[in-house]
Amino acid sequence: TQYPTHGGGLEKDFMEFIDNDGAVVKFIKINESRHLFARIAYLRTDGLMSEYVPDFLVATKDRMYLVEMKAQKDKHDENVQAKRLAAIGWIRHINELDASERDYREWAYLLVTDKDFYAYRSATATFGDLCAFAELTESGLKGEFNF
Repeated sequence: TQYPTHGGGLEKDFMEFIDNDGAVVKFIKINESRHLFARIAYLRTDGLMSEYVPDFLVATKDRMYLVEMKAQKDKHDENVQAKRLAAIGWIRHINELDASERDYREWAYLLVTDKDFYAYRSATATFGDLCAFAELTESGLKGEFNF
């Protein structure tokens, strides 16, 4: 799938990074108009419902990651936070399915900023290293603790 020609350098660099990682089994750049399964409803800060389409699906042997690439400056934007919560809820529902209906993989959500991605890439980190850093859970995002 294509990446944006204007401002798409981060996505292109990410695709090259995961394509060269032996732990990545497969990946796809999600296309908003063709991959309708990846549309996630969320409530914008202005109170209107909207749809969010993350950037990638990345599969490893045991996990499927829904990945959003974002500029560091946008990480704490209220709408970005609303999208994150909606995506994590979507992932939770997928993980409630029978394992056979989710390709026998546990699903997770990653928000990766340009700053973090380039820092990890320059340190010759793996996709797994980046996942350990960037994986978000609903309780973590809301600041809740589960004991």
